[in-house]
Amino acid sequence: MKKYSALQQISLWWYRTFDINGFIFYSLKTFGKLYRFTFYIFLTLGIFAFMFFIGKIININNLVVEEELVAIINNLCYFILITGTLLTGLIVSYEFIIEEDMDNYLMQRRSQKDAIMLNKKQWWRLRNMHFLVRLAIYLILYLILRYVLIKTSLLAFVDTY
Repeated sequence: MKKYSALQQISLWWYRTFDINGFIFYSLKTFGKLYRFTFYIFLTLGIFAFMFFIGKIININNLVVEEELVAIINNLCYFILITGTLLTGLIVSYEFIIEEDMDNYLMQRRSQKDAIMLNKKQWWRLRNMHFLVRLAIYLILYLILRYVLIKTSLLAFVDTY
């Protein structure tokens, strides 16, 4: 499998996780570079304009008397604005993989996952962990179960009224 840069890996993660059928990716791929960049700019500006337009229409200071509620609503609006900007940034990150053959990449990824499953090399299997990690897991489980059993036996034999 080809070695990808960090930004390409972020783009590939976004593609695998949220754009599963590739609708956004293949829609952007059909446009030219100039149209894609104008789309990115207008998408970002549109999110900012929408949030500030909503902020001007709904004047929170006149509706709510309590300052704490005004602060919470303002912070929620900023959170939505930042989240929208980050999602736009993830869509813009498609520009790093726009020339890649995604069908080939997904097929290689699927065959790699199948090989891992077939050989039972998953990271969460205890036999694939280091001896000291397994020992720590067993020790923690033992101490938790011992604590639970001691507490339940005390509650069973001692009158708690």
